[in-house]
Amino acid sequence: MRRFSITTLLIFVSYLLPILSAERGDESWWSLQPVDRPDVPEVSDTSWARNPIDEFVLAKLEIKGLKPSPEADTQTLNRRLYFDLIGLPPDLGVEGDVDALLASPRYGERWARHWLDVARFGESQGFEYDQLRENAWPYRDWVINAFNDDMPYDRFVRLQIAGDVLEPNNPDAITATGFLVCGAFDGLKPNGDKQRKIMRQDEMEDLVGTVAQSFLGLTVHCARCHDHKFDAITQKEYYQMASALAGVTRGDREVPAGGDPEALQNLLDAVTAELTESEQRITQKILASDKRVVSADNPVRPISRWTFDTDLRDEIGSAHGEAKGGARVIGGVLHLDGKDDYVITARMPQELGAKTLEAWVKLDNLDQRGGSAISVQNVDGGQFDAIVFGEREPRRWMSGSNSYARSKSFGGSEEIDAKNRFVHLAITYAEDGAITAYRNGKLYGKTYRTGRSKYLAKNHQVLFGLRHGNSAGAGRMLAGQVDRAQLYDRVLSAEEIAISADVRYVTEAELVAALNPEQRKIRGEQKAEISRLKSALSKIQKKKVYAVRPSGSPVTKLLERGNPFDPREEVSAGGIAAVKSTLSADFGLAPNASEGERRKKLAAWISQPDNPVFARVMMNRLWHYHFGQGLVKTPNDLGFSGGEASHPELLDWLPP
Repeated sequence: MRRFSITTLLIFVSYLLPILSAERGDESWWSLQPVDRPDVPEVSDTSWARNPIDEFVLAKLEIKGLKPSPEADTQTLNRRLYFDLIGLPPDLGVEGDVDALLASPRYGERWARHWLDVARFGESQGFEYDQLRENAWPYRDWVINAFNDDMPYDRFVRLQIAGDVLEPNNPDAITATGFLVCGAFDGLKPNGDKQRKIMRQDEMEDLVGTVAQSFLGLTVHCARCHDHKFDAITQKEYYQMASALAGVTRGDREVPAGGDPEALQNLLDAVTAELTESEQRITQKILASDKRVVSADNPVRPISRWTFDTDLRDEIGSAHGEAKGGARVIGGVLHLDGKDDYVITARMPQELGAKTLEAWVKLDNLDQRGGSAISVQNVDGGQFDAIVFGEREPRRWMSGSNSYARSKSFGGSEEIDAKNRFVHLAITYAEDGAITAYRNGKLYGKTYRTGRSKYLAKNHQVLFGLRHGNSAGAGRMLAGQVDRAQLYDRVLSAEEIAISADVRYVTEAELVAALNPEQRKIRGEQKAEISRLKSALSKIQKKKVYAVRPSGSPVTKLLERGNPFDPREEVSAGGIAAVKSTLSADFGLAPNASEGERRKKLAAWISQPDNPVFARVMMNRLWHYHFGQGLVKTPNDLGFSGGEASHPELLDWLPP
């Protein structure tokens, strides 16, 4: 018994000593160091090694005084090759051809299964009700195709984190974001707000953990309540990654099911830009010969201005726009399709009470109902004021608002011109509740009074093309173009609005009359081609995919001890400082930066070529799935708790 006790104690101490000698990893931990590809080692038995990998393995065996296992026979190697690459046995008498197996569609099916395990893919929600996800399968097929198409790994990763932002018109890129939402999810929504907040934080922990373990091999989610106990990860850095993913919610999205919508859209954009440029050139020539007196520039300065000359930037303030759906700037004009397209801005930094909304708008058709040229809303969409067309009265403009709280009929005339040219619209909102509309610099109908609205600083934003909310929806979308828009923090006078409108314009008849016969012929061909391309785009069938459905740009706060009811300072999106590369872990974003910009930055930081853990993690996974055990035994954890690599030099030699 005494001998047994001493032996047990010695074994216990042998395991305890390494832990006592190094209680946690810091920035000097091996997996966080730059990858420096080593030389191939020299070995004594040069006859056994057939390639550099053999030499690394044999060198370690020789250090341990061990010999390689006997080589398997041809039949066994052939079976291993088949099962390894395509998951199926070979036919009798068929010799293994590595290139042929890699080119087989079965290869993608076999190896996609491994990645889907990493992504914790499921075609149902799990938990109590295990609701079926009928449209989860496109992500599975996307992974299969990615392996079969030999997609570069950095692109493979970037699309899964931010494909819908990086390539918003690419159906495959949107489908790829299924990675972020394909795991188990408790879809049961409790009535209590407290429980909802707890569940959302649990969901964010799962999301941060999945992204970090899959691509970085680090258990970042362990720092939700405190600094990581074993790795160089602070609690704030957990919330930085949570901020980068804070706008991620899940659900079905419609994407084109066939054809090449991106190519058609690019062609449509090019033809539209040509037509717009030629029309602007002729229009300017006509206006230059106009004998009417041109009014002075409006001396009143808005708090935000969007001219859409080349992009969606706010030229005065910080409310820069983010395009959703296929919204895009072409020829100095914002184009909106009335289906999925809209623009949402960053949060406005100042409080907003009395105000004036102003926009120059052209409509695709006069029978549309409920779309908005410009809206200001709380970030949750619960309160809004907007310049809306046709919602309650066909072909008439109105002031849209939440539950029609500040909406009445102006009694203005039906719109008849906005399909053929841009019209200027402005609505003023006074402190006493008076709401007044103007069209082309003149009073539109009559002023009315309702309750007033007020928007708190950093809690409201501007929309173009969407009446309110954080996602496209039927009956809320505008089909047309916005040439310019402005927001004021005061009520403009009728004279100021008339000056701002500067409503000199050229009619269709005047424009056509100014063209020579060749120009008229080219213009006719361009308009016919635009019509053809729009028709072709509308006929492309759509399918639903279960993927990321961005939901606003919520500000993340550090939670004391991870408690959702004890929030502290705001946290901007960022990475882990201990993971060093040429891209800083500080993304340089404000806490209220757009959701899409946060995920773009995260995807770029993770997939940076000199990120030391990025390639190591994937190479270790490949070794793990080929040979049953990785060079690091824990593929999801290359941190302190995961331990050292059995062959660290080989792991660093493998990445190209």
